[in-house]
Amino acid sequence: MTSMRKSFDEILQVLSEFGSDPKIIKKPAITSVFESVTSDSRKVSDGVVFCAIKGHAHDGHAFIESLRGRKALLLVEDYSSLTANPSDAAAIVQVRSTRGAWAMIAATFCGDPQKDLNFIGVTGTNGKTSTVWFIREIFKALNVPVATLGTLGNFLGDEHFPSQHTTPDPDELFKFLAVARDRGIRHVAMEVSSHSLIQEKLGPIVFSAAGFTSFSQDHLDFHSTMEEYFAAKLRLFEHGRLRQGAALAIHESVLRYPGATAGFAGFGERLHSYGVNPDCSCRMSVKADARFGKSLIEVKSGTEAVSFEIPVIGTVFCENAVAALFLTASTLKRSLSECVKAMARLGIRPVPGRLEPVSHPARFPCAPSVYVDYAHTPDALEKAILNLKAHDLEVVTVFGCGGDRDKTKRPLMGEVATRLSKVVYVTSDNPRTESPQTIIQDILAGCGPSCVPVVDRKEAIHTAITRAGYHDVVLVAGKGHEDYQIIGTQKFPFSDQNTCVDALHSKLNWLVVGAGVSGLAAANFLANHGQETTLVDDKLPTRPGELSSAVTWSGHSVASLAAFDRIIAGPGVALSHPLLVEARGLGRQILTEVDLGLDRFPGAVFAVTGTNGKSTTVDLAHFVLKTLGEKSFACGNIGIPPTTLDLAGASDDTRCVIELSSYQLEGCLPHSAAAAAITSFSPDHLARHKTLENYFAQKWRVTKWLRLDGVFIVSAEVARFASDFGAAWPPTRIIVIGAGSRPSYVPSHCEYFDVSRDMVNFDGLSIDWSALHCHGIHQRINALTAAIGVLRMSPALAPGRVFETIAHYRPLPYRCEVVFKNESLQIINDSKSTNVESTLAALSISKRPAILLMGGQGKGESYAPVKDAHQKISRLITFGASGAVIMEEAHGIFPVEHFKTMAQACHHALELGIAGGQDVIFSPGCASFDEFRNFEHRGEEFSKIVKSRMSS
Repeated sequence: MTSMRKSFDEILQVLSEFGSDPKIIKKPAITSVFESVTSDSRKVSDGVVFCAIKGHAHDGHAFIESLRGRKALLLVEDYSSLTANPSDAAAIVQVRSTRGAWAMIAATFCGDPQKDLNFIGVTGTNGKTSTVWFIREIFKALNVPVATLGTLGNFLGDEHFPSQHTTPDPDELFKFLAVARDRGIRHVAMEVSSHSLIQEKLGPIVFSAAGFTSFSQDHLDFHSTMEEYFAAKLRLFEHGRLRQGAALAIHESVLRYPGATAGFAGFGERLHSYGVNPDCSCRMSVKADARFGKSLIEVKSGTEAVSFEIPVIGTVFCENAVAALFLTASTLKRSLSECVKAMARLGIRPVPGRLEPVSHPARFPCAPSVYVDYAHTPDALEKAILNLKAHDLEVVTVFGCGGDRDKTKRPLMGEVATRLSKVVYVTSDNPRTESPQTIIQDILAGCGPSCVPVVDRKEAIHTAITRAGYHDVVLVAGKGHEDYQIIGTQKFPFSDQNTCVDALHSKLNWLVVGAGVSGLAAANFLANHGQETTLVDDKLPTRPGELSSAVTWSGHSVASLAAFDRIIAGPGVALSHPLLVEARGLGRQILTEVDLGLDRFPGAVFAVTGTNGKSTTVDLAHFVLKTLGEKSFACGNIGIPPTTLDLAGASDDTRCVIELSSYQLEGCLPHSAAAAAITSFSPDHLARHKTLENYFAQKWRVTKWLRLDGVFIVSAEVARFASDFGAAWPPTRIIVIGAGSRPSYVPSHCEYFDVSRDMVNFDGLSIDWSALHCHGIHQRINALTAAIGVLRMSPALAPGRVFETIAHYRPLPYRCEVVFKNESLQIINDSKSTNVESTLAALSISKRPAILLMGGQGKGESYAPVKDAHQKISRLITFGASGAVIMEEAHGIFPVEHFKTMAQACHHALELGIAGGQDVIFSPGCASFDEFRNFEHRGEEFSKIVKSRMSS
């Protein structure tokens, strides 16, 4: 940009128009031409206008004497000044305010670029930076060029120009605006600090829209009182600073300040309040997920209602995004919907260094969430940590304090960090000329025992990230967007963001305990992700190729757990296992294959548990989703560990239906679920859980998975146990499904559906059970549970289509599966039955007494309820580890025989069934691990025996 040359008379005219009331002390002797303006005496040369500014530390008038000898010089002084030697200057003018004169003269030398630009101004104690950043992002999404100025520097498109001040000094400001104008840019968004308003830096700039984000104590060294500080902010909204019809976005908290009523009087409908308060004209609500570093914001303004997602968390940042949306739409005369659609199409980047989430596709599995923030004061650090803690996460904080700066804040920041954090790593910031160890000792004076001093900042960040748990969040505070570290008097390249990314790439040492199906899958998963992995179990894998060659095999123990960073426990491994007890003692987090598989899964999850019915419900929900074209996965206790799924292409529109056993729920961490269900509850797994109440408590842990907008579905029997055990219901929509009238133990806030009736109305849809071919009450409960879960995951699906699809469903293998049938008998494979209640449900299928095959590995529950089904059983044949116990408990009601192995029992039962024309029902009612890997393996072997016998 070429500076425009101006004569003395032209400059005098500008000063007069601005209202500076210039007084000529000395006219130039000859026609002088001036081409630049400055307030720095060191930059004065011939042809320069020098504005003598009275600052806090220095008075520019004191430097006038140093300018002697420069002939082509125009001095602009305050009225009260006495020029030491006026004869040396080409000309001297006195004005009311040299600060205001400086801005006006700078604008005219740059060709008055402000006349060709539309300005959005944002002021506020906090929030200016993020609001202007979001304005820039929304303009970019709309494909409209914009220039921005603020704490992060000045931007022309993606080109960055560093700046020393939030609002640049006038000579820098108007030069930048002239370049923007010359490049065809017509819109400018800028942070407007209280300093710049008092110091009159803005000159002739008027604003098309303006925002006021917040107001709290700050800068009282400059403004003296809060009243003065607030009055300074209000200067942005004075007559003459705003264009006619300019729209204002004022945060609700600002309007509650005592001086606000008078300050904003007369704006009428142009003033729009925004915030979460229902009284705001621009009302908003926020749902945030700190694990994914994103928030869903819903906004209603007038007749418009929109929602959008941004990659930040924290209500304050979300409020700033809403302010940016409103100011952008008002300036460009666009609807909120148009802006939001553009944002969704192109995405919005997080604010650099302001609770900025740090992630990377190649991070190590189950890495903690990591955020970088600029917080470097006690108040800012407290707010940053509280923003993260609001999401039920434990915070691990890394921070230090700058050297050669305020020492009194150091112990205060230590106290804040210790009080609010799980662990604190105290480290170096910008030590400058102070000893880093001395600064750290000052901080530790305010810390508690959870503080760990680590002088090297890179080491501190790496240690914090690699040692933090999966559900922890690491906050690296103090430097934010800075890309340097000052040590001594030198600047060295250093980026917190880059250091965090490096730490997230770390190769950790993992120990997997348990070589069952899930343990093997977890070990292979970790090895495939380049992690050092050891698998420990006293049983070797039985099939070739089951275990990756990259996994180290160990026997039943390892030399030292101290060498391992993370522990994975298979669901069959009790939490009381000595290795797991030792791991907890060392502070190692114990994870499961569920945690690995659902690691930051971005789509909707339907989590299903229950004593019986969960496999059918999961399979049915997955069947509906696939049939209706939804991208979906099914996994969990149905024999498909989530670590075996290819979730690399998963996105927000991917669905995952997961079956969870009490073993898995006992060990895994909560994950975000759109829907959760407990299909049924009856005694089971008491050998592990000891009591029925403890078993129920593990099932109830699924409620911790629910999002606030999720739905919880339970059968009436589950509701009865919840009442008996005093369980706390989740604060979500709750649906109870039962048979018969509403029981008294179902809480009043729960919805109740009676599936014993032929017609059930669900959300306006009448369900005809006869059309769906759902046989038995338990199958109706499973069908309705699956449908509700699907509709919550995919709300765009029509309920009618979901129930029509259920009519085409065929049952799971090994769950009441008819594997042979002729005119005289049918053979049913119900290997999925792993408890007595499930066996009783299977018996209801046969219309006549059947031969029942039952046995396997017991789980501590009683088998006595089998006697209650004596009318359905012609003969009981038991087998395996628990067979003798079953036989003893059922003796005397019907004929009972016992065999050592399942194969022996099956051959005998088939001989009797064929000879007598009796149905054979294989429904073990026990676990399979005495003879088989899992129930699928057991069911497969039974089907082979039947096929071989019936074909011979």
